[in-house]
Amino acid sequence: MKTSLSEKLPDNVIRQYPFVCHWQNEDVSWIRLNRPTRGNSLNSATLFNLHKTVELAIADPKTCGIVITAADPGFVMGADIDYLIRNIDQDRFDRIHDYTDVGNDCFDLIAGSPKPIVALVNGSALGGGFELALACHARFALRGSSFSLPETGIGLCPLWGGIHRLVELLGTETAKWLVYSGKIVSAADAKNWGLVNEIVIPENAVVFAQTGARKRHTTSGKKLPSQIPDVRLFNEKRIAAIFREPLPETAGKTLVSAIRRIKQNCLTALLYSELIFDSVDMTPLQRIELYRKIVEVLYRSEDTKIGLAWKRQGKLGSPPFPSQDVTSNMEVCVDKQL
Repeated sequence: MKTSLSEKLPDNVIRQYPFVCHWQNEDVSWIRLNRPTRGNSLNSATLFNLHKTVELAIADPKTCGIVITAADPGFVMGADIDYLIRNIDQDRFDRIHDYTDVGNDCFDLIAGSPKPIVALVNGSALGGGFELALACHARFALRGSSFSLPETGIGLCPLWGGIHRLVELLGTETAKWLVYSGKIVSAADAKNWGLVNEIVIPENAVVFAQTGARKRHTTSGKKLPSQIPDVRLFNEKRIAAIFREPLPETAGKTLVSAIRRIKQNCLTALLYSELIFDSVDMTPLQRIELYRKIVEVLYRSEDTKIGLAWKRQGKLGSPPFPSQDVTSNMEVCVDKQL
């Protein structure tokens, strides 16, 4: 039976929840995020129903593995920006905390599944979409797919476990480079670094995904990107130093570009992302508590409000973040004892 990634559902759909559908192909459960008009962005309903569907697939004795993919024309464009803006404007931070918790519960369930779960990435995996793919035990990507964590460019942090999972796969210095700069990683680079297991074409995507879902793959990971050997700078220097100090005299073109991009991103979000990197050895419960503290501080800031509005309006370039002073931002971190 041919499994389609298009909007048309297969005939043997087992169940369909809002924005998530589930079917069985031989001994493999297929789960598809189905919110194409919103870039398959992850709102609370999508995350809740994804969690419920994964639980059912894990419990099904007929299922030996699971594939998670998304409706065409892409994978997952990240968190639901409208949801965040609406609840920030209404001061409903209880809902934002629940939203963060539901995402972490879902991705922790995926990462800890006793049955192999693979992501079949068929487009852009941005922000929360990248974090979802990282939670899976293996990743297969269609040609032309890409990965990035652009949160610090709009005043946010990755808060669904993506940072510690990226560190496990690629090492701290490469992970910091990707998170701080928001660099877009092509499927080819992702494959070379061990982030993606295989690059596939649509004609054989189903076969690879079915095979991958029957065994727990591991990627070699922690390969230093060859085109930026000085990526170690992002592990040696703190964000405050990167902002204050001039560019290294020996910096290559790629590093110069990355640092310039970092200095355009939200300093507050960068500092809190750095704090998450400092806390990668926390337990899941400790990590959730840290995320809650970050939401209370960062998501109430003008930086985040401006960044989210900029994103929703589809503007190009970097938002005009008001709080780019290193000293005052460091004081915020200390005052809140994060």
